[in-house]
Amino acid sequence: MIDRDPSELVPKLGVAPGCKVALAPEIFLLAAPLRLAGCRVVSARAPVPNAALTIIYALSKADVPALAAFAHNLADVSSLWVAVPRRNATVDGLPPPEDRAELADLQAIFVPLGLTDNKLLSFGTMLVAYRFVRKRGSLRAEGGPDADLDLVEEKKRKRKPEERAASRRK
Repeated sequence: MIDRDPSELVPKLGVAPGCKVALAPEIFLLAAPLRLAGCRVVSARAPVPNAALTIIYALSKADVPALAAFAHNLADVSSLWVAVPRRNATVDGLPPPEDRAELADLQAIFVPLGLTDNKLLSFGTMLVAYRFVRKRGSLRAEGGPDADLDLVEEKKRKRKPEERAASRRK
C-alpha cells in the first residue's frame, strides 16, 4: 500500500534510535528502514501501550471506531499515525470514495479522547497519514509568582490615564 520509498519516510515519522514502533501488519514495509534507524519494531494487531510510535490504518469509515482502543492506550509522549486512503486513489480493494475514512472521521473519534492531529505525511499515491498526539496542558503552574502575567493588558486598562502617561515618560 505504500508506494513511496520507505527509507525517506522514516525521518519524517519522528523516530529516534532505540524507540519502540508498533506497525500494522499491512504497513510492515516500513519495518526494515525503521530497524536500520535503530528502532525496535513490533506488530500493532492490538494496542501497544509502551510504543513511542504506532502506525495503523483505516480504509473505511466503519474501521475508524475500532481505533479508539489505540488512542486509549497511547502514552503522553507517544504518537499515533493513522493512514487513510486518498480520495482520488483508484486501486482495487479500496472502498468507494464516499465510504473511505477521512480526517474528519478520525477527529470525531480522537479529539474527544484528548488527542489532536498535528502533522500530515504522504505515503504515496494511495495513502496519506495523520499524526495524533495528546494535547499538552499549560506548562505554567497555576498561581505562583507569574500567575498575573496573563493579566498585564487588563491591568494597563485599569490604570488612570495620567499613570499611563507617566510610565511612558520613564
